[in-house]
Amino acid sequence: MPTQSLESHFSAIRDALAGGNLSAVSEAARTGLSDYPKEADFAKIQIVALIKQEKAQQALTLIDQAHKSKLLSPRDVAYEAAYCNFVVGNYEMAKRQLKNASPGPAVAKLSAQIAYKCNQFAECANIYEVLLSEAARDSQEYNDLLLNMSAAKAAAAAQHGQASGADDAASATAGGYELMFNSATRMLGSGRAQEAATLLAEAAKLAIATLADAGWSEKDIRGEVGPIEAQRAVALQQLGRGGEASAIYVSLLSDRLLDAVTRDVVAHNCAALSAAAAPSGGAPASSAKRTLQVPGRSAGALSCHQKALMVYNMAALQMAQKQYAAARRSLRALGKMPPGAAVANAGALSATISLRMGQRQQALNELAAMSFSQEPVSGIRTTLAAAQVAIQLGDTKRAAELLEAWKGKAQGVVLNDLQLPAKFARHYFGVCLLCNWLLSKLGSGKSETEVAAEAARHVYAKAAAMQPQNVDLLV
Repeated sequence: MPTQSLESHFSAIRDALAGGNLSAVSEAARTGLSDYPKEADFAKIQIVALIKQEKAQQALTLIDQAHKSKLLSPRDVAYEAAYCNFVVGNYEMAKRQLKNASPGPAVAKLSAQIAYKCNQFAECANIYEVLLSEAARDSQEYNDLLLNMSAAKAAAAAQHGQASGADDAASATAGGYELMFNSATRMLGSGRAQEAATLLAEAAKLAIATLADAGWSEKDIRGEVGPIEAQRAVALQQLGRGGEASAIYVSLLSDRLLDAVTRDVVAHNCAALSAAAAPSGGAPASSAKRTLQVPGRSAGALSCHQKALMVYNMAALQMAQKQYAAARRSLRALGKMPPGAAVANAGALSATISLRMGQRQQALNELAAMSFSQEPVSGIRTTLAAAQVAIQLGDTKRAAELLEAWKGKAQGVVLNDLQLPAKFARHYFGVCLLCNWLLSKLGSGKSETEVAAEAARHVYAKAAAMQPQNVDLLV
């Protein structure tokens, strides 16, 4: 039975909206939906409130629940679902869902942004051209649409080889500092870091002059120029000029004027530079040296994979600094992200953290799971690591099972298909001997001579199609 009346729930939502408290709006809508599970308006309000709070993944979960319970149809929240999928980087899904949305300017703008993200620049420009024809010429909306259309057309021209190098930079300069920013962002993405750094320095100067002439306050100008400077630091970092990049990052973070997305990128890159400069360094710190770009103005927020990379790199940095519990929490956050956000080395990092924390049984379970899921060529190191941990734990049987499972998969590998067949053959030979030694401990092993002969026969059988000199390397 409901604890409050329907009107009291809506009253709580109105009060929270009046106070600008989106978190309270979301909670009030959630409570209302709990008391009145068939009241679709509560679900819609909570979905929108979550989107406004930049919690797209949570909003998607709620949308899915509403669909399954038949509280809302796919058409009821088609735009919201498409927007959330766009934010998390599921562009194809966003495009499909948008087809169910009622036509309008918001839908058209989102279609343009999706097209841009999918590198369909000509289509993007066409959509903006239609929107421009419907906008008032003296409005800010018209200027924003014109800017986005110019960026899309420049990208389409570059995509088809119609503009590059100096021509690309010149056309960007003519379009104002925002178009210069977007052009430089594309340059960074294509490896033209030096050109991007130069263009961004010019964009920052132009922005300061333009906004000062328009009567902007110094604080507002710094807030507008911040993303441009952040992107220039990214370019400098890619050029190996870490000291200059770090100084810009620190200055921007101390100013506290950046938007949430840019601030996250700046903090991540600054931390990665600090870890790279630390004397302890090591593999985890090295893996976190990768920089992230600030998204272009027309590109929207970070993609789902970029966010996942930030979380993974943070975990690597925390482990390098011996903050193992914090690193574990970061990896758990990574595990809650969509499947498309997976980072290849996350499993190995998690197992390393477990070992550093003295949790050897957990490390063994993580390494064993990786070993079973990996191909024999790429999984040999993981398998040997898992077997080593099992032996340290006194679990000889499990170590033998892990090696036997790898050996079974490895027997299907054709050496002639590999780049380093001799190395793989030596691994196979060694695993056979080690596995037999473990089985001997369990009372079921064979003689070393017999095992060596079996392994040699298998290796030579798999090397039959190879050149004689390669076969000679195996003995």
